[in-house]
Amino acid sequence: PRKPAVKKVQEVLRDRFDHPDLVADGIYGDRTERIVRTFQRRRHGPPWTLPLDGKVGKRTWAALFA
Repeated sequence: PRKPAVKKVQEVLRDRFDHPDLVADGIYGDRTERIVRTFQRRRHGPPWTLPLDGKVGKRTWAALFA
């Protein structure tokens, strides 16, 4: 199922974090998860210390929209 929050995350990853070919379709598939993991890896240290789980929890959401 398509989810508006997933679409918003995909739009931010596409537009602000250099993934211009990411389709914002609202489906949290393998590609979106890989890109989220990359995002988390780049912000794993202070001040963000994001988990490396490929999920958009509270801290990852805050870092995406900061």
